[in-house]
Amino acid sequence: YPLLSGDAWLHQALGGRTPVGLFGGCEVILVNGPIFVGVDYECTREIVGCGETPRAEFRWTTTYLREKSSQKLVAQMTLQDMQLKASLEGYSQLRAQSDGLAQAKL
Repeated sequence: YPLLSGDAWLHQALGGRTPVGLFGGCEVILVNGPIFVGVDYECTREIVGCGETPRAEFRWTTTYLREKSSQKLVAQMTLQDMQLKASLEGYSQLRAQSDGLAQAKL
């Protein structure tokens, strides 16, 4: 994902550390498939949901695959990825800072 300007503080605070990530549910739909080697495609994606459990944060992302020449939708995939909270030292402090920044924007 591209870096967001408002998240620069977080990238600096993490100092290259990342939490343990896992994949959850995955759904692939071939709309106008199959997908061929040698054909140019474009991918776009959007975050369609996010949330948390006591031990993990998660997000659902849908990715769309389109033929570059016609923009015809060929396939789409919805994927849940999770990050384990306990795997990142200082998670609670970073989360509190993030929540404070989000609240200030409201």
